[in-house]
Amino acid sequence: MLGLNKSNFHKAALANANQEKQKPTTKQIVMLVEDNNFIQLALQQQLNQLGVEYESCYDGEAAVEMMESYLEKGKMFDIILMDLIMPKMNGYKASQAIRKLEKKFKVTDSDKQFICGYSADVNFNTEKVCFENGLDDIIAKPMSKDT
Repeated sequence: MLGLNKSNFHKAALANANQEKQKPTTKQIVMLVEDNNFIQLALQQQLNQLGVEYESCYDGEAAVEMMESYLEKGKMFDIILMDLIMPKMNGYKASQAIRKLEKKFKVTDSDKQFICGYSADVNFNTEKVCFENGLDDIIAKPMSKDT
């Protein structure tokens, strides 16, 4: 025997259950930045199917405001999915502004926000411009759940 009688086993099981209850549950949260209503709705449905929470906005200006609000609360997103071509402020300028906010809030390089651009026009030059403007990666539209 392992030296556990029923009473000790029960106490150990209760202690383990209490530890499990105290573990913080973290859900993934995505910032979705897309000006096209149809594409935004399709992406929201995909995120819902995956059980991923999201915050949506329609242009880069709103994305920067949302990011600042999160940083003020000491929070960040798991990922920002950023359309590149949008009104008011495009994805490139929004990414630059988010990088400036990170400096303002003293976010370390290892903790910086992951920004993934997405566009229907992805080529070597698009990738180069993305990286030059502070984006971390780029994927092509249309996106699927497997992307």
